[in-house]
Amino acid sequence: MVAAPAIVSAPVRPLIPTLLELGSAMLGLGYGCVILVLLNDARWRSRLTGLAAVGRMALTNYLLQTVVVTTLLYNYGAGLYGRLGIVSGLPLVALIFTGQVLLSRWWMVRFRFGPVEWLWRSVAYGRLQPLRVEVHIASSMR
Repeated sequence: MVAAPAIVSAPVRPLIPTLLELGSAMLGLGYGCVILVLLNDARWRSRLTGLAAVGRMALTNYLLQTVVVTTLLYNYGAGLYGRLGIVSGLPLVALIFTGQVLLSRWWMVRFRFGPVEWLWRSVAYGRLQPLRVEVHIASSMR
């Protein structure tokens, strides 16, 4: 639970956690609205399409990010938990996400699904799903 600053009057203090949750939800909705508005502009749409690969590999990226971040933060890895603040952690977050975007784009050019998504689909359908992207050579190029 978040401790309320001393300058907040006693009757308002119980509302602080609820207001923080509400504020977080509103911020998330705001980010979503900004992205939707930007997608209406052709210039921004071309810039944002690079994120589509990250979305197509959402479960893989989630698990990869969990492994990377816990390895960096916990004692079985670099043990950075408690040593990184917002200012020093933000570049690390940007670096990790940029790496995920680049890896996702590289992967999706070659494969239909992310590795975990492929495994999930294969289990769900009861047979191995095709993974590689099929390359068709035009018949006029013989």
